[in-house]
Amino acid sequence: MQEYTGKSISNHLKHLLPFIFISFVVFFLIIYIRINPIDIPVIMIIIYIFYVVISVLNVYLHIEYCLTNKGVRLLLDRENRIIKYYKGRDEYIIYPKDILVIELYRSFNYKKKGGFMLTDNYRFCKLILNDKKEIVITSLLYPSLNFELEEKVKIIEKFLASIYLTRKR
Repeated sequence: MQEYTGKSISNHLKHLLPFIFISFVVFFLIIYIRINPIDIPVIMIIIYIFYVVISVLNVYLHIEYCLTNKGVRLLLDRENRIIKYYKGRDEYIIYPKDILVIELYRSFNYKKKGGFMLTDNYRFCKLILNDKKEIVITSLLYPSLNFELEEKVKIIEKFLASIYLTRKR
């Protein structure tokens, strides 16, 4: 039985590494421009604005996913095909027959090694049970999001895989 709690530093770093790398590049570029005053081309201003917008989205998604995972424990028993989901005092034992559909939300640019945007590594799935109960599992909690139930998976691609933005109002 495998256990996931969302407290793995490696999962957080995997999601934040592109953001950290780009931040260093932009930081050193700003330092270089300060030391060697040059005319800043318009393209640099556009790149900087783009970086700020993407950074805000990246930080937003990371915080949203961390808050979603708070107090969650996931146990996967692949041999018996059982998912045990704990959040606070709530406990769900889920068998494949209990799942109506698995909605997998990811960005348009998502690929196995990540995509073009800093937010492309963020994805989540909603396990929609037969009783219409929805359980959200993020890629920070369980990075592969593979439950070996491909026949029930419905892939939904968005610009931004935000949990809040996909809630029914």
